[in-house]
Amino acid sequence: MMFDLSPMLPVWLLATLAVLTVAGAIYGALRGARGMLWRALAVLALLGWLSGPRSLHPVLRPVPQDALLVVDRSASMQVGHRSAIADHAAEQIMQDVAHLPGLTLHRVDVPGGTGHGTRLFEALDHADLPQGRFAGAIVVTDGMDHDVPPHLAPRFHGANGQTLPLHLLLTAHGEEQDRRLRILSTPPYAIVGQNATIRVQVDDLGAPSASDAILTIRSGDAPPQTRPIQTGTPQDITLPVQHPGETLVGLSVSPLAGEASTENNSEVVRIRGVRDRLRVLLVSGVPNQGERVWRRLLKADPSVDLVHFTILRSPNTDDGTPLSDLALIPFPIRELFQEKIRSFDLIILDGFRNSNILPDEYLTNIADYVRNGGGLLVTAGPEFTQDGTLQDTSLAQVLPAHVSTDGIVTRAFRPSLTDLGKTHPVTAGLTEDWGPGIAPFIRTSHTAKT
Repeated sequence: MMFDLSPMLPVWLLATLAVLTVAGAIYGALRGARGMLWRALAVLALLGWLSGPRSLHPVLRPVPQDALLVVDRSASMQVGHRSAIADHAAEQIMQDVAHLPGLTLHRVDVPGGTGHGTRLFEALDHADLPQGRFAGAIVVTDGMDHDVPPHLAPRFHGANGQTLPLHLLLTAHGEEQDRRLRILSTPPYAIVGQNATIRVQVDDLGAPSASDAILTIRSGDAPPQTRPIQTGTPQDITLPVQHPGETLVGLSVSPLAGEASTENNSEVVRIRGVRDRLRVLLVSGVPNQGERVWRRLLKADPSVDLVHFTILRSPNTDDGTPLSDLALIPFPIRELFQEKIRSFDLIILDGFRNSNILPDEYLTNIADYVRNGGGLLVTAGPEFTQDGTLQDTSLAQVLPAHVSTDGIVTRAFRPSLTDLGKTHPVTAGLTEDWGPGIAPFIRTSHTAKT
């Protein structure tokens, strides 16, 4: 039972009258007036009646409420018995809530985000619940979350201003320790022949103090290197970049005694080696207008070292001209395509038809060069379907398309961008509205992807 007031007059007026009544009674008593006490009590009784005293007998009924049970299903939950502990805790909570009248528990399993870590609070914010019936949340996790906000979401603030509960259950046996290797910074590329600096840090989570660890570095075919490292402090590692293309550097740190998992004790860093100048080998075969365009384009850039050879005569050419009358230098096949092929960043074969010019072993060297990160650009016309075509050699293994013998079509057509062409950095800025000033092409080739 509760007592409450429902005054018939404003409270300030009733209080004023009560004060005046008490003051008058005191004054009358001091002056010796008779009956002032009884008169004052009668007036106060009247004022008490006007204040509207009443007794309340509340009847409590459960109001439907909804709560959230968020279960972490990220990759870190697979360490040890964390996933089993989480399942057991979630089932026990669901069974206990089933006996609470008016409370509906909604379960949400949160997988690990692709590249964004575990996002438990995002799941809390986006959960679909009836408006105004949210009562709180229970989170079952290992504590590894990547979207912890500085303040609770507005959902956790009730209508009357109270803060709704958020309970956290950790799937661990007491305080666990774990050693983690972090890559703080790494250069996207480095000049060949110079050093690249990688900044790393080893953290001992849950450990009382910093300690020493052993960092192992593996790069290419070189034997692994080890060096001591202080946990909790950023460390710089300097490695030489010895060749162009991608270099994989494996980093691993010695395990911590009794740690939860060793899966985060290693990392792989990719560093792309580039030269300070771009070396391009341009080999032109069938004479065409594009040969001069290639040469002028590449020569106009001072950061490009261009080596250009034009095949004017094949070894099978027999026109009766004495060798003493030829001013042509021999094509340095072995030097270009075996001894120094790794020194080029890009090989351009422009209108090139292999009429006994390059033996198959050198074409295999070009294919291996591409597989190891080298660049190859083939520009061709009808000679790509004729005798000596490159697509009938070992180089076809790295070519992205194949043109059949009947794939050359001679007719007017206008090119259009494919879906890939609309996103490629070279052609993304082009529009298909070529305008009336651009004449149509007169030859095209039908290709099939390989």
